[in-house]
Amino acid sequence: MSEHRVWKFGADIDTDALAPGAYMKLGIEGIAPHCLEAVRPEFAGSVQGGAVIAAGPNFGIGSSREQAAAALVQLGVKAVIAPSFSGLFFRNAFNLGLLLLTTPEAEQLAEAELVTLDLRTLTLTRPSGQRLVCEPIPRFFTRHGGRRRPDESTPSTTRKGGMSTATDSATTPVSTRIVRAVNMPGDTPHVPVVMVGAGACGLTAAVRLRDAGIDCVLLERDTMSRGSTALSSGFIPAAGTRLQKSLGIEDSAERFAEDIQAKAHGDAAPHLVAAYSRAVAQAIDSLEQHGIGFEVLDGFLYPGHRVPHARPARAHRRSADGATRTHRQRGRCRCAQ
Repeated sequence: MSEHRVWKFGADIDTDALAPGAYMKLGIEGIAPHCLEAVRPEFAGSVQGGAVIAAGPNFGIGSSREQAAAALVQLGVKAVIAPSFSGLFFRNAFNLGLLLLTTPEAEQLAEAELVTLDLRTLTLTRPSGQRLVCEPIPRFFTRHGGRRRPDESTPSTTRKGGMSTATDSATTPVSTRIVRAVNMPGDTPHVPVVMVGAGACGLTAAVRLRDAGIDCVLLERDTMSRGSTALSSGFIPAAGTRLQKSLGIEDSAERFAEDIQAKAHGDAAPHLVAAYSRAVAQAIDSLEQHGIGFEVLDGFLYPGHRVPHARPARAHRRSADGATRTHRQRGRCRCAQ
């Protein structure tokens, strides 16, 4: 058992606050001094090694940057206790040696109190004697330092006669061979498009191709289509969607591209930013037509963007001189299913 001082934070601490984008080029030594400065400017300069963070729900939401967890490790933070975490942040944290403890009672912890951590039972004991029991940590995180071993239910791809099928290497030997097209049997199916990876992007692309009448094959390593999409929080920033328009929200691909470039300090490839900004709304609208429900997230500002996300009724406020300022809502759309 060990004792640790608590630093208290609220809900929805995102990766942009943990590892600000403005310092990403400086390496972890340059990022860590700015960790959480937008929330508590004194944190990085005052936190002592072995401290723990107690926070509200959704800790680590936002982008998948592993520097968000690495900055806390660099500062000597022992653990983060919260009711819930972003899936991607959860994986990155354990990969980098940062302990995450999940308990609905995390917000009961007080600033600067000294808690006792028992790793054997995953419990925290407060000075009052109250014990907070945390959820079990997935076994492969603790057995292999957070990285799943190839022999622990890691699916692989086996090729059979030119066709690819997903198999589980824990039970099926892997036999891989490459067959050139000229040597394939005459009855081998041919398709104009083959895609690798059945995450959100691959599945969406396959649906769009089908809608256009184009045959395709989607290959996936895992026995189920998961990938990083299954670890994410399910948020998609988009501009100009049908859903936004139905709520009276004015936005455009051009404005979206400006926000992306501003956050990236102009370093993002312009042609990629333009392509994403134009295409994402069409993709979401297409998925809605196939029965996937989305909603515009209320009261959330996507990290690095200028737009407060509020319902249309709250999209206006009065300035000191009485002028009305309109705040664009960028639908950080969330899949509702």
